[in-house]
Amino acid sequence: SDRKYGEELLQDSEERFQAIFEQAAVGMEICTLEGRFFRLNQKFCEIVGYSRIELLERTFQDITHPEDLPESLELKRRLLAGEIPYYSLEERYVRKDESIVWVNMMLSLMRDPTGEPKYLIGVVEDISDRKQAEVALRESEERFRAMFENHKSIMLLIEPETGEIIDANQAAETFYNRAQTDLCGLTIFDLNQFPKDRVEQDMLEARLELKNTFVCPHKLADGEVRWVEVYSSPIEYQGKQLLFAIIHDITDRKEAEEALKESRHFVQQIADSTPNILYLYDLIEQRNVYVNHEITTILGYTPEEFQALEFSQFETLVHPEDYTHFTKHLCQFQTARTENIYELEYRMQHANGQWRWLYRRDTLFNRTEEGKPKQILGTATDITERKQMEGQLQQANQQLQSWVNQLEVRNHEMKLLRQMSDFLQACLTVEEAYRAIADLLKPLFPNCSGGIFVLNPSSSLVEAVATWGDNLHSETLFTPHACWSLRRGLLHDAERTRPSLFCQHVHKHSAPAETLCVPMMAQGETMGLLYLCSPDAGEFSEAKHQLARTVSEHLSLALANLKLRETLHNQSIRDPLTGLFNRRYMEESLQREIYRADRGQHPLGIVMIDVDHFKRFNDTWGHEAGDLVLRELSRFLQGSIRASDIACRYGGEELTLIFPEMTLEETYQRAEEIRQGVKQFDLKYHESSLGAITISLGVASFPLHGKTSDSLIQMADAALYRAKYEGRDRAIAAP
Repeated sequence: SDRKYGEELLQDSEERFQAIFEQAAVGMEICTLEGRFFRLNQKFCEIVGYSRIELLERTFQDITHPEDLPESLELKRRLLAGEIPYYSLEERYVRKDESIVWVNMMLSLMRDPTGEPKYLIGVVEDISDRKQAEVALRESEERFRAMFENHKSIMLLIEPETGEIIDANQAAETFYNRAQTDLCGLTIFDLNQFPKDRVEQDMLEARLELKNTFVCPHKLADGEVRWVEVYSSPIEYQGKQLLFAIIHDITDRKEAEEALKESRHFVQQIADSTPNILYLYDLIEQRNVYVNHEITTILGYTPEEFQALEFSQFETLVHPEDYTHFTKHLCQFQTARTENIYELEYRMQHANGQWRWLYRRDTLFNRTEEGKPKQILGTATDITERKQMEGQLQQANQQLQSWVNQLEVRNHEMKLLRQMSDFLQACLTVEEAYRAIADLLKPLFPNCSGGIFVLNPSSSLVEAVATWGDNLHSETLFTPHACWSLRRGLLHDAERTRPSLFCQHVHKHSAPAETLCVPMMAQGETMGLLYLCSPDAGEFSEAKHQLARTVSEHLSLALANLKLRETLHNQSIRDPLTGLFNRRYMEESLQREIYRADRGQHPLGIVMIDVDHFKRFNDTWGHEAGDLVLRELSRFLQGSIRASDIACRYGGEELTLIFPEMTLEETYQRAEEIRQGVKQFDLKYHESSLGAITISLGVASFPLHGKTSDSLIQMADAALYRAKYEGRDRAIAAP
């Protein structure tokens, strides 16, 4: 029915009003004609600092500042009398905590259908920030005047329409060699030697804030012309719109510009000669704003083509399987700090359609004026060949596993061989494998003596790393030429009936009945030798030959994998520049040491180290000098700590030391010793002294300053910050 429909519309209207009232971004209040609150939204409660229940027991007179109440009551009277439809008033409220908040109150009168006043509804906006800004503006003008009159820089106030010089400071009098009154009688056209139309255009651009910095020639009182750099911007001063100009004499800089151009050319040559892609990626524009010519060598595009790519085009060049990782990599820079370096391995499509693996290292290059990340500086290295080698290594491991699976169905010897392979795969280091090999091989060749010999790194000697049996009948150290199998790259057997075929490393005066030498090869490279000897003739049948070949192959691959694993593991936990442990290893080690310290009820010390004024080394001598400082500092730290202590590169020039079972006092003492030691450095770079090198250190201790790795690092980092703040070259313990 119509009535029901009307009720539904009324209910819907009430619900919309309720939603708007409660979710409004400004405070809203409904009060009686006497001023007592009976409905309020949450924003109003937040502005005045009272809860709804507390406000329902009060009137707006209770919270209005006494000095503002008379005006508010007078406006309310006029509103109720029908003299005004509503009123808006800037006034102060007294919050619950007795603090003052400035608000803009707009109050309206609601009437019933007969026209009688019903209640008051008010909209309240917090304008405290604006009021504070008005006070700040007055103070700013006062500070500006004091700065203008006393600043050492040349400053002028200029009328933008006529170019008339309104005011000049003492520095301007000195520079132009004119009294302030004389300067104020001139126009900017009298000083600026550029054509008048150009000067007028510059002033217009400054006035419209299209351009702020200008370089031009200015004429002094004696006729001398000096090149100056002018920073000009519009300013409202004493109610007038003027141009405020800060002027610097750059005549000497002008003379150095040619040298600077040559230097820039040199930098460009470095960028173009680096074997990696060097690029500058704009996060806001979502495109590369610079890329060096190596992009052509690695990906087949010209720098101009690559820079012209829109993001939608650029993203098609990233391999679909890597695209998610790529976008996450870019997103990290929204919260990145300047010292952070982010790495990524991904594939990009070459201009010829092939996929190339790249390894990129990126850091935040600059920010917008608002502090938002703007550009990324990075390098990309072609690692396609490395990835192919890793694939080959993976294939080799898969082949090894395939062989192991086949040996499971063979006889007892094959079972022992599988056990040996499994055991070697479980070894963490080559040395650990060497200690186990003899016991693993002895059951495979029970009636023989033997040994495993490996080539030294220079491939000049072969040395036994594992032996078994009663009598080896061989030298344990000899040259590769002393073994026929190493010379020929093939299995070589010899027996007593043909003594001339024995290898030179076999003892001739007590030669065994038979010997068998099998070269150990992995991926085309000779690693060493499997040597067997037997006191009984006929021991080395064709089946034993095949077993020896298989054992040699398994040993070769297992040892090669172990060596590669050791190399990769060391690379994954070591910082390549300093040789210290990297940040990931530090975080894992710190958690482990905290767990040990907690279980053993003993302390743990941590020290954060930062090289003072590190940027100076890079800016003055180049990044190689900075790298030299970090390497020498790292070498000093490694020589200054115990074997159980852990030295890490935390990031940039920040280093971290972990001291298990060391109290706060001991840790601080050690930090002081290190600091004093670093001060003795006398480093030279290209025969030039780098000068004094100092460090700042922050010290913290478990469990005194925290029971988690994050809390300890934060406390040590905070102490480091204090050391920096209090003057650097000092160690400070967390409180």
